Amino acid sequence: MVRGRITHINDMPPQQAVDPEARGDNALRRELNLTWQAEVPESNEVVAGEWFDVDPSEEVPSTGWMAELDAVEQLPPVPVSMEDGLANRLGLGLGDTLTFSVGGRDIKTQLTSLRSLNWDSFKPNFYVIFPQACWKPLAIALLPPFICPKMSRT
Repeated sequence: MVRGRITHINDMPPQQAVDPEARGDNALRRELNLTWQAEVPESNEVVAGEWFDVDPSEEVPSTGWMAELDAVEQLPPVPVSMEDGLANRLGLGLGDTLTFSVGGRDIKTQLTSLRSLNWDSFKPNFYVIFPQACWKPLAIALLPPFICPKMSRT
């Protein structure tokens, strides 16, 4: 998991890109928990578009300060999947682009699928899922499962 903030929607600041009634959406005022996954999570269903098909072993060019000094070419947008409720609230659809600020880096993405998910499943759910390859150069936090056995009161 990584935390990131939406900084642009279709190359415009979010407050200018969305309808007035969506400008107060909490997702535009805070960092979101973002994740990566090769397959559609079992409690999710793709309802529009196609799940991204990105090879997890694919190398991602460095986007650090040295790459910026070397003036590397602009990378294509990263394909992402978004929860359909958030997309509807923000007026987003397939093909729209979002830029996330993650760990001091801007990552430009493109919506390639929308998912419905079960928020009541007690499984980790994420508004946005990325392919794994784009996180290689970033610091990430892992969420290990934890089961606490019932304890007796003595």
